[in-house]
Amino acid sequence: MTAKSAADLRKERLERFTKAQAALPEAQRLENRTDLALPSVRAYAYSTNYQHEAACRWFQEFMEACQPELYDQKYFETQGEVMYRPETFKAYTVYLSQTRSGRINDKPSVNTILSMISILFTQIQKKRRCVLLPADKDDVKNFIRNALKNQEGLTTAMLVKPVAFAEDTSYLFSVLYSTAYLATFSEMRIVLNLSLYINLMIDAAGRGGDMLFSPGEWLAVFIERKRKVLLIFVGVLANY
Repeated sequence: MTAKSAADLRKERLERFTKAQAALPEAQRLENRTDLALPSVRAYAYSTNYQHEAACRWFQEFMEACQPELYDQKYFETQGEVMYRPETFKAYTVYLSQTRSGRINDKPSVNTILSMISILFTQIQKKRRCVLLPADKDDVKNFIRNALKNQEGLTTAMLVKPVAFAEDTSYLFSVLYSTAYLATFSEMRIVLNLSLYINLMIDAAGRGGDMLFSPGEWLAVFIERKRKVLLIFVGVLANY
């Protein structure tokens, strides 16, 4: 079969584009779209949006109750400087540790407080269009890891992630390689990559970051897993 020239490929792309545009309503065609000039906002899952909005609400609750002289009802609705110094945020972490409960102990863990203050910093920078100094953020986070941890008796323990047993893995692969499910993939490479990913996530107990911080230790695991997945993959193809 003769390879197509660049001019032929270009013509085909233009024809596909013209056909796709013709199928759209007039207002949605490229030359008539007005939404492209609007700033794009990152989409978050519902749970993430809830956490971000809750971070603003809880901080305002603290400011109104504990530091009314600095409270600004429109703080997250107007753009401007940060306004608050690190000591305000440190006081807020004390408030969080004494008003929130954790899933391990009756108080939230150090990591939970760190996560909550990080979300708050993100929201301040996003909504007020300002920049928090890295030194100020580090000051607050170091306070949480040291002074707050000791003063409030916060734990550094983390919830143990559930272990995936052989039965779980077998069930996942039985579904993945079923005839009906395989038919939903456009190409078998996706199935191969997904199989390898599932195996690696099980070996890493769901903590994929471990592979980044100690790649040497995981290289041998990766090679062995890829060999086994390829054997399974070839077996499935032989019967497909």
